[in-house]
Formats: sequence, structure tokens, C-alpha cells
Amino acid sequence: MKEKERILFLDQGETLGGGERFLLDFFKLLKEKDIQRLRPVLLGGKHSEYRQKLPDNIPRYDFFFPSVKGNIFLKALAGINILRSAAKLKKAIRTFQAKTIVTNSPRANFIALMTKMFFRSPVRWVIIVHDLNTQKAWWKYLHLWLRRQMGRYADCMVAVSLQTRAHLRQWIHERNFSKIRIIENGLDFENIPTPKPPTEIRKILLLGRIDPRKGQMYALEAADLLQERNPDLEFVIVGDPFAGDPDTVEYAQKLRDFAEKRHLRNVRFESAVSEPFRTMRKADCVLVLSTQAETFGRIVIEGMSMGKLVLAFDETGPREIMKQYEKFLKLKHSPLLVEKGNAMSLAETIGFFADHPEEISRYTEKARAFVEANFSAQETKKRLFEAIIH
Repeated sequence: MKEKERILFLDQGETLGGGERFLLDFFKLLKEKDIQRLRPVLLGGKHSEYRQKLPDNIPRYDFFFPSVKGNIFLKALAGINILRSAAKLKKAIRTFQAKTIVTNSPRANFIALMTKMFFRSPVRWVIIVHDLNTQKAWWKYLHLWLRRQMGRYADCMVAVSLQTRAHLRQWIHERNFSKIRIIENGLDFENIPTPKPPTEIRKILLLGRIDPRKGQMYALEAADLLQERNPDLEFVIVGDPFAGDPDTVEYAQKLRDFAEKRHLRNVRFESAVSEPFRTMRKADCVLVLSTQAETFGRIVIEGMSMGKLVLAFDETGPREIMKQYEKFLKLKHSPLLVEKGNAMSLAETIGFFADHPEEISRYTEKARAFVEANFSAQETKKRLFEAIIH
């Protein structure tokens, strides 16, 4: 790589979810010699907390990532705006003499694809895939076609889990399967507090963006069912809706209205936190109530790394980690996976552990060891670095 060449990372960073943290963790682990070799530049990173967590030695520039939501007319306008952003990306590639671009979100992927397809940029393209969502109606078919083209034009496709790889294989041509690399999400244990396994279940935490797909309403319904049965339990819902998504804002209000209507004295709402591990350390039980398939399930391993009892809906992403944990514990079955969308089953499981504290250690004492053995950020960093620099 020539002295002035740089690698461009595209990530709008409008929220701070698992995908954004995946890239930020990678940046944080880069040593000075790595920085000198990569010479990384970030385009995007809009969220204020994203910018705060970005290391000082990673230069950042604003970049326009058009929204692709709305009806057919808004999507047509989005297509025009994406082409404009693609033209700007091509200019940035020339400005920074970039030979490689790395995209970390669906919209970044679309922009990079247009840069390759319509502007014939010879830049090497690495995609990091976190998203498993599918589209509806007519947009679904265009979306699938665009994804197939990504498989054609990308040079490397990083899947953050086995299920992500399986998903990728459904929408790219078989001849492009060799471009896929599995690089699982990992944690930097040097910066994680000492685990504090619970001896009883009293404080129950659900942490993450307020979104129907994160299942906060099921936690409230479980709290309602347990309010009289286990009055000592406290449910803490931590997170904020995404201001740019009216559905999440409306959902946040529905949650508060439900808690007020049902007089839930055992529920507390808190705003998003910048240090999730500190919040988890104060909890006894961590809930992961995904209602749609996820690529990974980062909250699962974060909760386990703190030695907490983690209960999750039986959904793609969290399911695979929990099944792997069952094998690690040499159990044929565990109650940690709960039927998706079933608040009654969730309440019964929480109630069981609240009533039988002697059962908790069976599922928590080896949780940190499991995460350390299988999900190391140092290994993630090493493999992602190799994929990018190749």
C-alpha cells in the first residue's frame, strides 16, 4: 500500500447498536502500527455518542446517507439521492487515494454498490453484514436483486455469525460464496468490569433501543403477571426510541401508557446509557426479547460476561448462542430459552428462578468462561484486519 493511500469506512452511525459497536470495538483495538498500515478514515458516525467513542486517531468526516423508507415515490427519490452519495463517495475515494472501502450498514452498502456499478470505481470493497431483515411487496424483489449485485461486486463479505452466512448464501450467487468470511462479534475483556454473579433474582434488566423488535412490551406484560406473585422483583427498561423512526417513538409511548394503565409499581424506565456493562453489573437477570431474527445477539454475551442470568426468546441470533452455551454446560436442555412472544412463559421462568435461587449458579458460574472461550474481541480484530488488508 502506498504511503498516502487510505481505507475508507462507511457507517452512518445514527444509532449505537450492535453493528456500530462492532466497528467501534475494532477501531479501539487497533494499535499504532495497525493505524499506520490501515490509515483509516470514517465517513459518517452521526450519533454524538458514536463520535465520543471513536478513537482520536481515526479521522471522521460527515457523509450523507439518504433514507430509503417510505412509499414508491419516496423510494424513487431515495434512489436519486443514493446515486448522488455514490458520486460523492467516488470523489472521496480519489481525494484519499483509497484502494479499499469498508461498509458497515445497509445504506452504506447501497451507496458503495452504486459507486461500483454506475461509476465503475475499481476500489476494493469489503461488506460487513449485520442485517437479516427482508422487505415486503414490490420493494422485496428490487432489494433481493440489489443484494445479489452486492455479492457480485463486493470483494469480501464479512458475516458476523453462522446464521448471517446462511442468510448471505440465500441472496448471492453460489459462485460468490467463497467471498464470505465468518468473523463473530467479540468482547474486549480488558475493558469489562469483573463479573458479579447473582445469588438471587430481584432486579431484571432489558437494555437496548426502544423498538417493537426488541420486545419491551413482553417484559412489561411479564412484570404485570408477577407484580402480586413476586412483589420484590423490579423490571428496569433502559433505552430510547430512535427519533428518526416514528414507529419506535410511538412504541415508547405505548410502553409508558401500558405501565401507567396497569399500575406497574415494579417497572422503571431509564434513558440509554453509554456504559452498558456498569448497568448490567447492578442487575441480576438480563432479558433478550428479540421478536425478529438477529444476526448475532450481542446483549446475550454481554450479560453472560457479567455473570448474569440471561433469559432470551427462542429467536435466530440469541438462540444459537444459548444452544452453544447449553453444550458448553453439557446440558441436554435449559430453561434459558423462552418461547418467543409468550409473556406467560417468560413470567413463569423469571418466577421459577426468583423462587429457587439455589438454581441460579448452575447457569451463571461458567458464563464468563464461556464468553471468553468463544467470543474474544482480539480474535475478531485480528480476522477483520486480515480481511480488510488482504
